[in-house]
Amino acid sequence: MKETKKVWRTGKTAALLLLAVLLACVVIVPAAAENSSAVFTQQEIQGMMTAGSVFSDVFEDTLYNSLDDNAKADYMATVLGSLSGPSGSAAVMMSSVPGLSSANVNPQAQVQYQTQTNSILQQYDLSTYSEPLIDRESIYYDADAKTFTFQYSNGVLAMVKLVEDDCFSEVNEENPLTDMQGVLLSGEQSSGESLMRAVSGDKALLIYDWDTTGEHIASFDSLRYYLSGNNPSISSTVEQNPTVPQYRTLLSGTLGSGGYRVIVIMSHGGVYSLNLFTHFPSVVLRETTTDVKFDLYSSDLLQNRVGVVYQSDESDTFALLPSFFEYYYSGNKLGGAYVHLGMCQGFGNGLFADNTLASKFIASGAGAVTGYVKKVWYQYETGMCRDIIRNLVNGNSLQSSVNAAKSSEGNTGPNGEYIVVHGNGGWTL
Repeated sequence: MKETKKVWRTGKTAALLLLAVLLACVVIVPAAAENSSAVFTQQEIQGMMTAGSVFSDVFEDTLYNSLDDNAKADYMATVLGSLSGPSGSAAVMMSSVPGLSSANVNPQAQVQYQTQTNSILQQYDLSTYSEPLIDRESIYYDADAKTFTFQYSNGVLAMVKLVEDDCFSEVNEENPLTDMQGVLLSGEQSSGESLMRAVSGDKALLIYDWDTTGEHIASFDSLRYYLSGNNPSISSTVEQNPTVPQYRTLLSGTLGSGGYRVIVIMSHGGVYSLNLFTHFPSVVLRETTTDVKFDLYSSDLLQNRVGVVYQSDESDTFALLPSFFEYYYSGNKLGGAYVHLGMCQGFGNGLFADNTLASKFIASGAGAVTGYVKKVWYQYETGMCRDIIRNLVNGNSLQSSVNAAKSSEGNTGPNGEYIVVHGNGGWTL
């Protein structure tokens, strides 16, 4: 008898430790859809837009929002299973979705999920699609990150965040960073005593891609202050909410006239988990999806350089996967710069640091990369980044600057997040 295949699988960290050791060398790279013209059909674009509308309806559903995280995962598994089912079949039976018949999901809840899911799906005419919207075998649930990763039938990678990303919601209004510009760490030199370390013409690129534009931008004022205090000073450029096309050249755009010495990317982050062993920490943009952009970015989407993110209380957006930086910045385009990933899960969400994203920056010429394991809280990240920069300006190496920042801000943040140095820990300005 043919074995029934699972619709979704769990990514519990504790369950994979032994297998991860045995199979650490086995990496499954997402297959890129073959499309010589790199342009979607109108039906493919409409299918992705339809799926996005379904997810939005789920996020707005009263039942969904009344559930705990485990039940939300069961509900979303039901929806994904439906979108990966036979074409034109909107109805779904709970018994066909593994996990929904477990002891923690009672029969009454199963009926509720089934009724409400069908109610949402019946608003859409799925019979117009010649094949299921989602590849059924690609659906994977990461229980630690509370995200589903899947591939559309055309190969495009997508991620669904079950809960709102609130890492940057806490802001210390009583002690804004702009009021701390003149404060020095214990034992630091003042900026006037800084040694000659930078090369005249060096620049810093500060990328700001957060949800709001008020109090958070103050963190960049602090960084610019310390960088300008270097002797000679390092001028800073702030780029707000860059798009996919801008990111293709953004990090190396001025190498011919001095180049970026420091690159700070403050953004949301997320991890695309294809299975127990293959995870892709990614930079989640604020740029929202449209049917026109799906077509314009088709090559990057089909080659899994760019993915799609669906999340609660947010518009559907694009994300930059590790292969994006490998593709556009190969050939030493980062020119020895220090890259700081001020975002959630830049080094993964597991027990150990995941260097998948950081390694692409190093391969593109970066001297060193720092970032966080797990979700990072706003206040912890801005304090760490500020302290690292002003220690660098005062002549310390990157590793010693990180150590000093941890002494000031703590080895870990409120969520257990911790910083990682990848590459040359002896890097200096």
